[in-house]
Amino acid sequence: MTTCWLYQKLISLRMDAAEALPPRVERHVRCCPACRQFQQAHAALGRQLRAQADAQRQPAPPFLRARVLAAIERLESNRQPRRLRRPAWAGGLALVASAALLAFVLLRRPPAPLGAVKPASPPTPALAAALPQVPLPDGGRLIQMGELLDRSLEAELRSVIDDATNVVAQLAQNFLPTGGK
Repeated sequence: MTTCWLYQKLISLRMDAAEALPPRVERHVRCCPACRQFQQAHAALGRQLRAQADAQRQPAPPFLRARVLAAIERLESNRQPRRLRRPAWAGGLALVASAALLAFVLLRRPPAPLGAVKPASPPTPALAAALPQVPLPDGGRLIQMGELLDRSLEAELRSVIDDATNVVAQLAQNFLPTGGK
């Protein structure tokens, strides 16, 4: 199957953590010979490693605990409390930024009232002849066209959100661990 790699990853993760497989993965393992073989091989390897672990275990070297504790004490004695200090230039930078913001707010010109804006001058005859004559719709028609585009885009966006919600719910249902172990 094309999704076996995902199921095998989940089998490996859950078995390594000694957790039960999610129901969907268990159903897949019952139906898929390759994943069933993977699970059995993984379980056999785990049993073999646990059986051999005691034979491989070696005692800690003498004085290891004392050496580790001494190293920790040396690190703690060398560590000086860290002081949170701003660099000296940070205060000056904050002052300059505040002054620039204050100057911007105080010195900016207020926007011109709507009636004070002059319309653009008409194009010269040569420019008017070079420009293509495209009929423009009136304002009411432009508003209708904009509303039509908005409605179709909103419907498409709702559809995408619904699809994404369904996908996330399916992924959560099928692949997230359940509350009990």
